[in-house]
Amino acid sequence: MLDAVFAATSATTTTGLTTQDPSTFWTLPGQITLLVLTFLGGLGFMVAASLLLLSAGHRMSSFLKEDTGEAPYLGNGSRLGLRIALIVVGIQLAGFVVLLARFSFVDPTSDAIRKASSMTVLAFNNAGFTGLHGAEGGGSDWPSLATAAVLIALGAVGCIVILDIGRKRRWATLALNTKFVLGMTSLLALLGAVAVLLFEFDNPATIGGMELGEKVSASAFEAVAGRTSGFTTISYAHVEEHTGLLMMGLMLVGGASASVAGGIKVNTVTVLIVAVLAAIGGRRGASVFRRELSFIQVRHAMTLCIVMIGMSILTAMLLTFGERGQGFAFIDVMFEAVSAVSAAGLSAGLSPELSGWGKIVMTVAMFAGRVFPLSLALLMIGGMNRVRYTHATERVTIG
Repeated sequence: MLDAVFAATSATTTTGLTTQDPSTFWTLPGQITLLVLTFLGGLGFMVAASLLLLSAGHRMSSFLKEDTGEAPYLGNGSRLGLRIALIVVGIQLAGFVVLLARFSFVDPTSDAIRKASSMTVLAFNNAGFTGLHGAEGGGSDWPSLATAAVLIALGAVGCIVILDIGRKRRWATLALNTKFVLGMTSLLALLGAVAVLLFEFDNPATIGGMELGEKVSASAFEAVAGRTSGFTTISYAHVEEHTGLLMMGLMLVGGASASVAGGIKVNTVTVLIVAVLAAIGGRRGASVFRRELSFIQVRHAMTLCIVMIGMSILTAMLLTFGERGQGFAFIDVMFEAVSAVSAAGLSAGLSPELSGWGKIVMTVAMFAGRVFPLSLALLMIGGMNRVRYTHATERVTIG
């Protein structure tokens, strides 16, 4: 029963963690159910998150206009929801056709259809259920993995960004949010790929035995796919500890707001980086690309970041308490906790070994990590009131 609840929660939250190998433990109807839940979970969250943020934007716009001089693009809710649904279905249909053409060369038609549909749904929705997505086995089929990486990246940036790119098509006219998502996503992919390549270059249990070209490809794939989707061509039970720490950081950052990816979100982290650099430079306001960031947004970004880190630590503490005496390394416990909270789906191999307590903790962590950040953001926006008075200011010691 716990295994079923765990798998259903993992699919609905597009996480991809599992306590059992879904390719052997679940029957074909069970596997189809996981794919359907993943598809509906990804589509539902993207549409719901976009519409909720759109609704909250009507309240937020007046505050942002006071601080920045312009109101954000709000658009029409029903039309936006329809466009998002069409984009989600269209991208996955295109991915299915490409993957089907690839698999048809090496597999019977029925197997090719099954593999193409599974990889498409799991890749775009960033839910790398091990045994279903077909990325295991050393990553020898690089054409299909490259297609999966594109689907993962599109799912992780979200339809709001895709719509903005399609509408404006020039970097100079893109929304600041879109620039943040594209810039930080590219930077994390580049830095992550270089770091994984250097850290795992001589590790025979991961990429050490590959040719140089395969090492580069595998590292790039991990930096793009592992950060948000749980797709992987290597075993994270055998990576170096510093690689595990790196991936924990990347998973915690996650993808873009209103996308299928979880985590703190690249938009949020970019806002914090800009604010920190402004503070270090002694500037009163945080600005980038000739735009000033609202103090309200900086405050919300700090809150979300602290909450997500706190949730990860709390989950790790509960797992450590419940699984004491099992001999699990703490870094593996922390890795599993961060993966659950950030809905990333990478695993150090602990999930199948967890007790009933551990499975319950992970199930709650996956659900809370997916729902709570958006709920908190909406709560903060909805609770804003115009300040009619302020208390006396008093300084405290910092640093």
